Amino acid sequence: MLDDLKRLFRHGSIYLLGNILNRVGAFLLLPLYTTYLSVAEYGVLEMLYSTVAIISVVFAAGMSHTTLRFYFEFEEQRDRNAVITTNLAAILVLSVLGALILHTARFGLSEMLFDTPSYASAVDLCLLIMVLELSTEVGFAYLRAREQSQFYVMLSLSRLVLQVGLSIYFVSGLRLGIQGVLSANLASVALGWLAVTGYTLFRCGLSVHLDKIPAMLRYSVPVAMTAIVGTVTFNSDRFLVKEMMSLEAVGLYGLALKFALLLTFLVAEPFYRAYGPFRFSIIHQDNARDIQALVAHYLLVGAMFVGLGISLFTPEVLELASSAAYVTAYQYTPILLLGVIVSAMSYCFETGILYKKKTKYIFYISSLDFVVKIGLNLALIPVLGVYGAAITYLVTSLCHAVLIDRISQRLYPVTYYYLDMAKIVSIGIVIYLLSLGIGQQHLYVSIPAKLALTGMYVLVVYLIDQKTRDAFSKAGSYLKLSRLGTGKDNAPQV
Repeated sequence: MLDDLKRLFRHGSIYLLGNILNRVGAFLLLPLYTTYLSVAEYGVLEMLYSTVAIISVVFAAGMSHTTLRFYFEFEEQRDRNAVITTNLAAILVLSVLGALILHTARFGLSEMLFDTPSYASAVDLCLLIMVLELSTEVGFAYLRAREQSQFYVMLSLSRLVLQVGLSIYFVSGLRLGIQGVLSANLASVALGWLAVTGYTLFRCGLSVHLDKIPAMLRYSVPVAMTAIVGTVTFNSDRFLVKEMMSLEAVGLYGLALKFALLLTFLVAEPFYRAYGPFRFSIIHQDNARDIQALVAHYLLVGAMFVGLGISLFTPEVLELASSAAYVTAYQYTPILLLGVIVSAMSYCFETGILYKKKTKYIFYISSLDFVVKIGLNLALIPVLGVYGAAITYLVTSLCHAVLIDRISQRLYPVTYYYLDMAKIVSIGIVIYLLSLGIGQQHLYVSIPAKLALTGMYVLVVYLIDQKTRDAFSKAGSYLKLSRLGTGKDNAPQV
């Protein structure tokens, strides 16, 4: 079990570095955006990203996820390569077709979203980004299956340098505003597409097996339907906030969510990339259930630590990096962060459904999520404003996680440490509530105080949670053995 967990942690750590490089650009550029974009323009970007996210899942047809699942169905590398190239061809055809159709409706889309056709060219840029990103995801699935995590990090660094440099030039130098942000994003995505797709085709060839498509579609259609409903559900709050409030409110909510989604980029997404192929690779092991329970527990410990840190320091970051119009966004971040943590746990709980290939259940639950989220948003946003959208996000995530877990347990029981996990969440919430007593202090006071509270979380969890102590002990033993081994290898020969 220890070797399996070390393999998962090793690749997860490398993906974490890649994700940090991928996403750090958004925060390096935050002062740039909040200086040269108004809150309403930031809201326009959020609406564009949300719209294209919904369009993307419609034309992706769940094929990138299916790539990973069916790659491990075959023993022969030739068949595995054919899965990759077949899915790559399919998703390219679907996404290009979708982009061409929507290109003809770009003025209508701009009018529908913003009551003006002036953002039609921005819609076109987003559609082009969509085509490149969707096909890149198939290549990334291949890299994950082959555990080529180092490649991901090198590519992420290259994209970061290009995006930051072009963003500064386009937004600050040429004053292109939203067009400049999207153009820089397109350039970095294009670089990733060329590298990942080129590498994938070089390794896998150009073989397309049409006979593999029916089985993959039977698996992917429920996944695609789930992704469509899930993406509409996830992004619906922006549209409702815009209709019931304003684009400025969308901008504040989007900025708060950006900070909350830092947890996705720092913890959840690297975990997904490593755990996705990992859980299928251990499917036949006798101790698979024990490993899955421990992985879920450690994920929650780490996610709460990172989430607490983000919640505590978001006000200081906004104060330093943003104009005064953006600072109030920090109020919504802690609620959204809890929702993100619960969503990350849902990924662990899906294992039974995926093992048994009963993906239709995820679709049913996602459909219910949509009803719950729309209903709660309609009820809470008029009363609580942006707080209502944040609370709805959390409640919807909780409902989804509970239902996913209950169904998965019927298909493939795993004894998760629910009580211990509840204690860990409670510790994080209590420490955050304690931080509210710090108030609006000078940075020299607030930052050390909040660092102390973050350390308190680690100490309390260590003291009350045996599995965390075991993890620290094993990590310490592993590092000690590594140092001894290095010393032995470097010792002079007598």
